[in-house]
Amino acid sequence: MEIILKKIMKYRKFLLLFTVIFVIFFYTFWSSFATKDFIIVPQMFSDARVKSDAIAEEFVELSKSTKENLEKIKALEEKGSSNLALTQIREQISRGDTLKAKGAELLTSLSQMTYSLSGIRPEGARATAYSAITYRIEMVDGLITYSSELEEILKLLTSRVIYGDNIRTKLQDKINSANENAKKINELNLKFNEAMKKLENL
Repeated sequence: MEIILKKIMKYRKFLLLFTVIFVIFFYTFWSSFATKDFIIVPQMFSDARVKSDAIAEEFVELSKSTKENLEKIKALEEKGSSNLALTQIREQISRGDTLKAKGAELLTSLSQMTYSLSGIRPEGARATAYSAITYRIEMVDGLITYSSELEEILKLLTSRVIYGDNIRTKLQDKINSANENAKKINELNLKFNEAMKKLENL
């Protein structure tokens, strides 16, 4: 009987120790679980973000092709291939219209993201989303400026090809300015992506 009681006491101590360890572990786990801020992002924000990403990537590709096409037009004009240069200019004008349309689409997506911003929780996540939207708004501003610069460049190229106007210095300055603006737009797009990645990892 005494042996049995000793065994019971031994296992009782073991059970008590196990219970204490379990309670401590459970409390620690539950405390960290209960105090964790879960990220809440409205579906409207997520959908608009996907659309804005697609539009932004299209613009990046269009700006790259535009830079290459302007160099081609310049080369054709310098060779005296006026007709080919004018054909390229007309095609580039059409691409410029596409850039403007993409800017309008991007603004629509940004409006939806801004509208649903208040539904993002917690506050830190909302602040990160807000900074991301700010980058994209700056990107749209840059896009508008870029489109205007592109129109001026094409007008200068047209006057050069048709009338032989001496605008080489002015033209190169405009092209350099447009290329610099396109670079800034691409950088803003990268900053937006970094902010969104930060939001996803919160």
